[in-house]
Amino acid sequence: MKKGPHNSLSYEIYSLQQRREGFITSLFIFISIALMITATFWGPIEIHFLDLFSVESMEFEILSNIRIPRVIAGFFIGGALAIVGAVLQIIFSNPLADSGLIGISAGSMVAVVIGIVIAPVIPALDYLFTQLGVYTLPLLAFAGGLFLVSIVYKLSLHQGRVDVRTMLLAGIAMNSLAGAVTGLIIYMADDTEIRSITFWTMGSLAGVTWNGVIPILIIIIVGVFFLYHLREDIHCYMAGEKQAICLGVDVEKLKRRVLIISALISGASVALTGMIGFVGLVVPHIVRGLFGVKASVVMLLSFLMGGSFLVLADLFSKTIVLPAELPIGVTTSLIGAPYFIFLLQRIKRGSNA
Repeated sequence: MKKGPHNSLSYEIYSLQQRREGFITSLFIFISIALMITATFWGPIEIHFLDLFSVESMEFEILSNIRIPRVIAGFFIGGALAIVGAVLQIIFSNPLADSGLIGISAGSMVAVVIGIVIAPVIPALDYLFTQLGVYTLPLLAFAGGLFLVSIVYKLSLHQGRVDVRTMLLAGIAMNSLAGAVTGLIIYMADDTEIRSITFWTMGSLAGVTWNGVIPILIIIIVGVFFLYHLREDIHCYMAGEKQAICLGVDVEKLKRRVLIISALISGASVALTGMIGFVGLVVPHIVRGLFGVKASVVMLLSFLMGGSFLVLADLFSKTIVLPAELPIGVTTSLIGAPYFIFLLQRIKRGSNA
């Protein structure tokens, strides 16, 4: 059967759209790789490509054990935070949503502060954390984030259904409570502990090693894969819950999956680098503004742009105040906060229109 003119036109439009998406994705992949290579060789110590083959040199040690794991961690964590922000903004129907909104960051913060201030005075905990070594704070951050988001999830359940508005309010309440607990514990801390807490809350990729990167990357890669696997259902959800149900989407199951995966991804990210704000908030909005609202496109490009953004922010952080290093959370906030204000103003103008 021959194609009619309308079918032919629709196919041409679809084909053109597919080629455009493929080109944009390829371009972002190229940019990401270029930025990662630049960040690997550019830093406080000048390193050249040939140093990769000087196995016994100091430059090779810096590349293999410091620069490369740092760049890889920065890219995947930035991408993870961005894709989680993009999905949560859709599920919550809230343009200001990100992983911090549902308590992940706050829960991680409380757990880390407890580990730094309280654990050393309790012999059993002190012994346990000594045995864990460098994994102590990441594990605490991961567990704390999952614990608090599970409370938010339980509070938002009503007759077996997740109420999004209740979850938003529960997230705000739990964030406030976690902030109060954190402040109380910090009040009891000494100067050394306060410096450790402050450094962790600002976020940094400086202490990243292969031992810390590999297990976190496994969690992030698996989580992002499953989150992207839900892209069709998420796209249907963009039209609203009722429309998604009519299209055969189990919206409650979708919410549970998104929340669990988002908590795992964000908790793992925070556990490795500390608190890094605004990546999950700003990047998805830039992607939607430039390339449309199709869920699969927004998710994929948010991951690539988020990863590139964090690699670039880390490159700026480690070179702008030599010989010192600026916390990466400060850099992302300096970039993200003005955009956040701009976004609020745009939402305000839209609501008054």
